[in-house]
Amino acid sequence: MNRRFTWSGESEPKDKNNPNAPGGENELRDYRFNNNNGNFIANLAYAINEKHHFMVNHLLTTFDRKGKDKYYPDLEINKLPRKNNKNITALGYRTNIADQWDLNVFVKITIKKVSTLKKSRKMKSTKM
Repeated sequence: MNRRFTWSGESEPKDKNNPNAPGGENELRDYRFNNNNGNFIANLAYAINEKHHFMVNHLLTTFDRKGKDKYYPDLEINKLPRKNNKNITALGYRTNIADQWDLNVFVKITIKKVSTLKKSRKMKSTKM
């Protein structure tokens, strides 16, 4: 029976016109999956002299999920990979002006590739 419960533990049928309607899952599923995550970070800083500095930063993150269903091993949606790769690169420049002021300029570029189901999308954005 398909029922709705309150915080006090009381219940009532979800479908009041058909209180004996079956509820729960429509199909039996046993989807088991493995997640693989990865991170890579690199930072590089170079000082030309006391007043001029350059910086480069890079971040790579990956995600990959694979799984299978014991009851529906041939179901296409369970065989497809789910992958996410993201690259973020930042370039920066810093200079001292008159020993009292700092000027910082940076650019950040993000590239993201997402593969899920049968579609693969590649997105690119630039932020300043």
